[in-house]
Amino acid sequence: MPSGSLNRRLLVISAAMMVITFAVTIAVLDFVFRRSAEQAARDLLEIQVFALIGAAMPDAEGELMIPLSQLDPRLRQPGSGLYAEIRDGDGSLLWRSPSAVGLSLGASVDLGAGRQYFARRVLADGQAALVIGLGISWELGPDLSPAFSVFAAEDLAPYERQLATFRRQLSGWFTAVMLLLLGALWLALRAGLGPLRRMRREIAAVQAGRLPALGERYPRELAGVTQALNALLSAERRRMQRYRNSLADLAHSLKTPLAVARTELEAGQPDRGRLVAEVERMQAAVDWQLRRAAATGPSTLSPQAVSLAPVAESIAASLDRLHAARGIRSRLDIPPGLSCLVEEGDLYELLGNLMDNAWKWARGEVEVSALRSPSGLLRITVADDGPGIPGSQRDRVLVRGVRIDQSGVPAGHGIGLAVVREIVDLYQGELAIGRSPAGGTSITVEIPAQR
Repeated sequence: MPSGSLNRRLLVISAAMMVITFAVTIAVLDFVFRRSAEQAARDLLEIQVFALIGAAMPDAEGELMIPLSQLDPRLRQPGSGLYAEIRDGDGSLLWRSPSAVGLSLGASVDLGAGRQYFARRVLADGQAALVIGLGISWELGPDLSPAFSVFAAEDLAPYERQLATFRRQLSGWFTAVMLLLLGALWLALRAGLGPLRRMRREIAAVQAGRLPALGERYPRELAGVTQALNALLSAERRRMQRYRNSLADLAHSLKTPLAVARTELEAGQPDRGRLVAEVERMQAAVDWQLRRAAATGPSTLSPQAVSLAPVAESIAASLDRLHAARGIRSRLDIPPGLSCLVEEGDLYELLGNLMDNAWKWARGEVEVSALRSPSGLLRITVADDGPGIPGSQRDRVLVRGVRIDQSGVPAGHGIGLAVVREIVDLYQGELAIGRSPAGGTSITVEIPAQR
């Protein structure tokens, strides 16, 4: 079952990360704005306190007098939001601005000279306010320096409205930016994942038989995938074609021997020798097609390297035991590090046929050698000291059923070298037949080597 659209999944993940990032950013900006606004309000209240201290003066009786005309006009307006008062060292009220009628700013605050006070408080009218206080020692005469506490306060309602407006604007701006970014991200994902959608369409077309393979010109990140899929499709088609060809060839090969055998049987007195010959022809055809179809061919996705020496040693040991009575001397010249990119079953079939022929036809010596060719392929040579193959017959022996020596000694059906050629062709290798230094046959094959 599909687990959902990759485009949608990436968009959801990106949107979630964007929302988290914007939320953190908004929280940080909100905190910075509140701190800045609060500091600005504190600075303004400090200015009011210092203005109040600067305007205060003693009257003729030595009492403290505050000329309101020199202060902020809001201090003269009840409910203006700006308040001030002065208390003596005992906390008794000495002066309160007309705007602060009925409100108490510092009744419970004890400030010594030089001490400051700053806090958020709810005043008697239920309004939250920022309150700042400063303790001073005021010189009202030559011998009089009483202690006073000067307080100023400002209603927080305007500040809260300003903060709420800032938050709405900030949220609106970030929401708009986020929607724009999500739209741009969606377009970018659509464009970036376009090759994947194209691949999906082409795979569906291949499955439906409308396309033979995936197209080209894919991005570098997908080129390897498409090439591997195309190689897999091509290998599968070649394999199926080989199976079909093998079945068709088998049917064609069996048709004539079966017709001859049927004719002999219907005649009433069949020729035993002829029937045996036709049965052998049918057996050879079946053996050839089965061995041909069994060739796996190269792995298209993950080729596995097979070490050559152990395979050759295993086959040589079996052939030495089989031909022990003939005293065949075999020599393997294969470096232990050589490996080839051929399926193990195909390598056994290829080497088995070449070495079996060499042991059968050798008079006394067989040599199996291998090396890496200048082209990077693995070159394997199997040579014997037998009668050899005439130059005019070297192409014919690669055809199924063709034997140079028709005496039937040693036994065979002329299939082995044809199977070798089939396997070499599957791996796009090379096969050559020549004469060995000992005068016999030398067969060389080149197949893909491990890099």
